[in-house]
Amino acid sequence: MDDNDFVMHQVKSFAEGFGIVINNRDGSKSQVIFEQEQGQSGTIKDELNKLLSKKKYDSAVRLVFEQKFILEHDDYLKLAYWLLSELNSHDDVDEKLKNELAHSIYKVAKM
Repeated sequence: MDDNDFVMHQVKSFAEGFGIVINNRDGSKSQVIFEQEQGQSGTIKDELNKLLSKKKYDSAVRLVFEQKFILEHDDYLKLAYWLLSELNSHDDVDEKLKNELAHSIYKVAKM
């Protein structure tokens, strides 16, 4: 696995954290903290803005979909709504892509 890839690093970190939480058998609360790699700066929104500026709309939506399993429910919804707003401000975004994101937001909001 290429640890230099942002998304793969996030997935690997999530899997490791999830394993720690699952293996906690004594009933105590666990707190999982995801470290940023040295040299990796910014936030998810920064990464999304980079993708949007390069017109990589599919990649931006995929990155947000992946956050569904990492972020808290409300934080995911805020991020997804923000991206949908950003996509709506671009004339060259495929309507099907925006509808996929809107549908995901709707499903998560009902949870």
